[in-house]
Amino acid sequence: MRLLMPALCAALIASPVAAQQVVLPPSDANVKNIVPAKNAVIDRVAEWQDGGAIRIALGKDADAAPATASKYEQKRFIWPTGEMRVLHFKKGTPVLHQVTFETEMYVVEGTAEVGVNGKPVKIGPGDAVFMPSGALTNKKLSGDLTVVLWNVGVTSKDPKAKLVRGADVKSTSSASWVENGKSMNANKPEDLKKAPPTAARWSTKRYEFDGNSIRVATFAKSGRSGDGKSTTDALIYVAKGKLGRQEGEEKGVLEAGDGLREQTGLSGYWEGLDNSIFIATSAPMPAGFAPTKPIK
Repeated sequence: MRLLMPALCAALIASPVAAQQVVLPPSDANVKNIVPAKNAVIDRVAEWQDGGAIRIALGKDADAAPATASKYEQKRFIWPTGEMRVLHFKKGTPVLHQVTFETEMYVVEGTAEVGVNGKPVKIGPGDAVFMPSGALTNKKLSGDLTVVLWNVGVTSKDPKAKLVRGADVKSTSSASWVENGKSMNANKPEDLKKAPPTAARWSTKRYEFDGNSIRVATFAKSGRSGDGKSTTDALIYVAKGKLGRQEGEEKGVLEAGDGLREQTGLSGYWEGLDNSIFIATSAPMPAGFAPTKPIK
């Protein structure tokens, strides 16, 4: 059985802060920005306490882990500027996940406990943690737990760990559409009322951190947005519904469980094909962000 100790994980995979000391190579032009869930890297994982250490096993080794181990599925979406992972734990099972290189964490469903500034805190649906620490835990789940994790760069030189409760984040409304070949946008109440029925409409909750943020966008079933360009990469997980997306020369339909990279400089637009939710964070490229092998 292959066992990965936390110290070994830390040695093999750079921490968020240390990762900023490695120079980023050129992006691979063949990388797919739109990644269906079925094309993600899917792992079976087991983690368990062994004395004062947490042991980790993958694949067939996870199947042979002790009966008391926390066993879960991990989906990994890997792009040149960062990695997004989705962990899913089933109802009635224990939760144990050693935090290693994650920079951000968002709870889609379920409850657990994780370290923030070295202190354990309870987190639930809609809560987000920046620079989590320790381990994600729950002795026995009363329902399924789904958590999105990112390993991305930050623009702050001295980022501070932070917990943001979803209940404390205000929502703002937006609309976007094309009119006479020109992209139009509306954010003010009076302008939103004037947006045509064909406009894409959504609301956004922004979780602010040192040098980055998480955005949760809730789309109504609506039309097509105007074109826009990202000034930095964004890594996106679709948590609900169905959305159309044009990303440069790529075009596809994103459904719940799929991933997307909005790539810096590429033009793109959204289509609200159903009532939908996506969760996004930025993946800036500060000097030294450590890339991982992308999905092709």
